[in-house]
Amino acid sequence: MIRYKLLKQFFPDYLFRKISYSQCGEDLITKVIFDNVLKIRQPSYLDIGAFHPFRFSNTYLFYKFGSRGINVEPNPDSLNIFKKYRPRDINLNIGIGTKSGVLEYHKMESNELNTFSFSEAQRMKSMEGIPIIDTLQIDVKTIEEVLKESGFERFPDFLSIDIEGNDLDILRTIDYRKSSPKVICVETIQFSKNSNARKKLDIITFLEGEDYYHYSDTMINSIFVKKDLIKDKFQELL
Repeated sequence: MIRYKLLKQFFPDYLFRKISYSQCGEDLITKVIFDNVLKIRQPSYLDIGAFHPFRFSNTYLFYKFGSRGINVEPNPDSLNIFKKYRPRDINLNIGIGTKSGVLEYHKMESNELNTFSFSEAQRMKSMEGIPIIDTLQIDVKTIEEVLKESGFERFPDFLSIDIEGNDLDILRTIDYRKSSPKVICVETIQFSKNSNARKKLDIITFLEGEDYYHYSDTMINSIFVKKDLIKDKFQELL
């Protein structure tokens, strides 16, 4: 109580601050959905292409509020830092594929752009001037295998996916009639250093066809919510 009074007196703006770890505030937008509409204070999550425990993370804010989930990041350099800063989570140093096996993983000079897509790696090399610095053989599993092996009987509440070129292929592997995420955040723009970035409208069209509402767009990422969960609840999202 004393601390609250001191903060209110000397730092009145502190009580209203909102901290985001996402690239463009996607975690704050998503938290509004879970808090105000779905009434889920600690949503579970599956973060595919997690990249870093908190930098550009769409799930770290939820982790700080007590949530737990699965982080999937194929870059072997990232595993130890995830174990250090996200110890309550399941942290997997693998990739996600349309089927299990081994795939070539292309490490780019900018490691947030690492990808399993050879065509995307070549595009970034030739058109964006970002060289491929290494190619590794990385184990991949399907989403269904990862959830089963991690002890999840149903799909986590929140799916964050950013895998530089293969997002739509992976989204298509989910059985949306059986078990699917309540909220999805997916990258829907092709990386470009200039203004020629192409919006991935096929991802938006696909998810809308699976009965998701395209709730928000930060240009880089799009956020979708299952339509049946927000029917007649738009006022609560404001």
